[in-house]
Amino acid sequence: MPFPLLETLYFENMENWKDWFPIETNNGIEGFPHLKELIIRRCPKLEGKIPDNLPSLAKLVIGKCDQLIVSIPGHQMLNELNIDKCKELVRKSEVDLKSLSCLHKLSISYCKGFTFLLEDGFPPNLTSLFIRDLKVTKPLFMFRLQRLPSLRELVISGNASDMVSFPPEEQEGMMSLPKSLIDLKIFDFPNLNYLSAEGFQCLTSLECLTIRSCEKLESFPKGGFPLSLLKLQISGCPLLHEQCRSNKGRLWPLIAHIPYIEI
Repeated sequence: MPFPLLETLYFENMENWKDWFPIETNNGIEGFPHLKELIIRRCPKLEGKIPDNLPSLAKLVIGKCDQLIVSIPGHQMLNELNIDKCKELVRKSEVDLKSLSCLHKLSISYCKGFTFLLEDGFPPNLTSLFIRDLKVTKPLFMFRLQRLPSLRELVISGNASDMVSFPPEEQEGMMSLPKSLIDLKIFDFPNLNYLSAEGFQCLTSLECLTIRSCEKLESFPKGGFPLSLLKLQISGCPLLHEQCRSNKGRLWPLIAHIPYIEI
């Protein structure tokens, strides 16, 4: 089978790979027009950019490629994008993220330049959104995540000092989350102090809540969590430990109805 007809390319642990060599043909440089999945992990010396001519690409995963510049594909077939620890994340001017209606899973972690996502807005049909290493939370919530009516899973983490409440509260009101959320994970916010009652009231489909490494978190929503919540996991939040002790802690009445609790 000719190499350009490949539908899947998977590269991992190629420590000495430095240059991406596109296919040379009689017609010049040809990409991979039939490629559906491209996965590159742990190639720390790989430089430059991945090929642009990937019209059939449905899944792109880049992980721990510290020298690689990743351009957001503008292909309508793309349904999963996972970028973790690349040199830089860029977007061509002609690529409109909101037009990527097939993109359902988006995960961006530890990438310079990803803030344009927060400024331009996310693809409208996302079901899963992972944002890690978030330095400032306001641009994320100013986008109004409730504009993503299909979002089921949200994971956010970072060292953003402006995250005092979750969801953040502004003078003009609460920065809302989509009612469709089923799984919510909040990690590594050192100044997070409390969970907003108004923010959680609307999460009537929420089933799983995980909170980790939020050392200053000391209170739950005043009205408790949604009755839909089935699983609560908390770790690295020392101010909550004693308050959530079964039948004794001050916060226990707010979580006693949850079937599975791990603190």
